[in-house]
Parts: sequence; structure tokens; C-alpha cells
Amino acid sequence: MTSLIQRLGAGDAAVADELFALVYDELHAVAQRLFARQPANHTLQPTALVHEAWLKLAGNDIGWESRGHFFSVAARAMRQVLTDKARAQRAERRGKGRQKVTLDEELVAAPAGCDIVDLDDALQRLAAANQRHARVVELKLFAGLSLAEIATVLAVTPRTIQLDWRSASAFLRHVLDSPQTP
Repeated sequence: MTSLIQRLGAGDAAVADELFALVYDELHAVAQRLFARQPANHTLQPTALVHEAWLKLAGNDIGWESRGHFFSVAARAMRQVLTDKARAQRAERRGKGRQKVTLDEELVAAPAGCDIVDLDDALQRLAAANQRHARVVELKLFAGLSLAEIATVLAVTPRTIQLDWRSASAFLRHVLDSPQTP
């Protein structure tokens, strides 16, 4: 996989399909975890999420350095797709309520049933306060990486990531549980 990522980063577009075939199952598993507790009539399904995220990834000229870097960028793309869809649906309803996206409780630092737009807003606030904490949350929630894998991607110790995750989780719970001001 690393070889394919490096070849693609060097401009060899012919390996894109091969790379997609290799990472598809992992990306789809992450997407399935994100949607595990969603109603059957949810407008965006895991397969569509993976394909839309892949289109975002393939459309950018990103020089991926490693498997971890690839999944970090993929996590951000999946987050953007989910957030963009939720914002568009919210705008269509013009205040008739929010679509709730329930994330897997084992993964999420936010309360079950949190709104994906609210989660994205909270992650932006977290990034303003501490960029690495926001990356840890993004890699855990949207890429499905373990804390040990995140430590490797971010080139820090697993203990640092455990502490970052604990701190970021508390921050997100606080922000998401706080009453919203209109």
C-alpha cells in the first residue's frame, strides 16, 4: 500500500484504481461503523460516503507520504462529506429540526445522537484550541484508527494520544452539552 501511495503521490495516476481497491474495505468498515445506528432511510449510506470521500481524495493533488497520512486525509474527507450533507439538509428544512447522526458509542466522544454539524463545529473549536487534539478525534472517529495507530501517524507516544483523547473527549462533551445560543 505504501508503494502505491508513493507512486500516486509521484504522479502515477494509473495506480489510483489499484489503491482504491486495496483501501476500499477499510474505508467501508469505517463508514459502516459511523452509520451502524442510523435509521434504514438515512439519505447517505456507507458505500456512498466512501465513494464521495474517494472522489474528494482523487480530485486533490496530495502527495501522500504513508498509510497513516492517507487515512488521515481520508478521515478529513469523510468528515467533510458528512458535514456538507448535513448542512445542506439543514438548509433545505429551514429550521424544521435537525437531522441527527448517531455515531458508534465506542468511537465517539460526543453524546449519542449528536448532530454532525454540531460535532463539526465543536471540532473546529477544538482545533482552534489544540490542533493535535482535533486530529486525534478526527482520526479516531472518521478513520477508525486505534489510539496506537494514531500515535504512529502523529509520531508521538501512545500515552500522549491517550491523554489527548481524554482531554479532547472532555472538551467535546462540554461543548456539545452546553446550551446553544441562537
